[in-house]
Amino acid sequence: MIVKTELNPREREDGKKFFVKRFSTLSESVRSYLKNINTHLAYEDFRQERRKLRMNGESLSGNVLANFLKNYSERSQAYVDDLKLLIETNNFMKFDKTNGLLN
Repeated sequence: MIVKTELNPREREDGKKFFVKRFSTLSESVRSYLKNINTHLAYEDFRQERRKLRMNGESLSGNVLANFLKNYSERSQAYVDDLKLLIETNNFMKFDKTNGLLN
């Protein structure tokens, strides 16, 4: 069962209506993130690119798919750039070719 709490961010600009979610476990937060990415209209381009890669028999590349997450953060391209740097710095590309749940 997912137990979450919606919190008002301390530094939220006037007129903004977003909340921060708090989860009781890491697993619950990941499950919520996956649901968001897989259902929200803001990530339709991400899902289309992922579908295209799968249909072409290509590996799902974190560096490629990160380009479609501009809407995940108000930082937009800066968020994508940081995410790609994180992937490269930690050599997460090694997981691009894994089979199973994520592919």
